[in-house]
Amino acid sequence: MLLTEILDSKANISWERTTEGFSGSFHVDGDEYQIQLDEYDAALSSGARSVVKLGFTMNGKSTLTNKFNSAKILGIILNSASAKIKTLNPDIVFFGAHHKNGSVDKRMQIYGRLANWYAKNNGYSYCQRSVNTSFAEYAIISKDELSGDDLAVVEAAAKSK
Repeated sequence: MLLTEILDSKANISWERTTEGFSGSFHVDGDEYQIQLDEYDAALSSGARSVVKLGFTMNGKSTLTNKFNSAKILGIILNSASAKIKTLNPDIVFFGAHHKNGSVDKRMQIYGRLANWYAKNNGYSYCQRSVNTSFAEYAIISKDELSGDDLAVVEAAAKSK
């Protein structure tokens, strides 16, 4: 997977408001990819913080099976979501890998690197600890340093959404 291909891949995404946040879609090789940005607030000890949870599906399923264009697809998702996240300006962003797809550890290594890159280039800090829910594992970036107590609140909020 080439980093330059990830960083250079783009598509024109039309974002629609949903009850959870925003949704946008694009097509590659006849497959439809749906990007979901779920928004909610987490009540931290220092006050309420806005959270955006990034996820995506391929043809309505959380399994990505296009092995030939995975860098391009991941790049489109990252670049399109990044542009929208900048307009939403959340305090905390989650990058998720769904458990039922398998290879969560491998994908979290990639998503963790991408989250860390995004954090460095957009005024966030990368949290070394991920959040693990019954359905996904998330890499976390935050505008403010998260205490252990705050991270527990964020994790509980992620598990309830």
